[in-house]
Amino acid sequence: MWTAIASMYLANVVLLALNLPAVGLFIQILRIPLTFLMPVVLVFACVGALAPQQQTSRSRVGAWDSGSWVDHALAGVPDGLCGTGCGTGRAD
Repeated sequence: MWTAIASMYLANVVLLALNLPAVGLFIQILRIPLTFLMPVVLVFACVGALAPQQQTSRSRVGAWDSGSWVDHALAGVPDGLCGTGCGTGRAD
């Protein structure tokens, strides 16, 4: 228990040491107008939320136990249109 708490404190110290030199970069990014910055942030957020997870085993836990969201989205697409295994639940 105390080992986990100590590792969290150590991680915070390391991240603080790594992020302090990057403050200037963050300030430069915030100078980009919001009309350009917000669509980029939205695209990265959507891609990160919807990207299929790279798993080595076929056991999955979550809302889609039979496959990734790509398998469900492309369930009716023939295999030749998007590569082997598309829409079949296989990760070929």
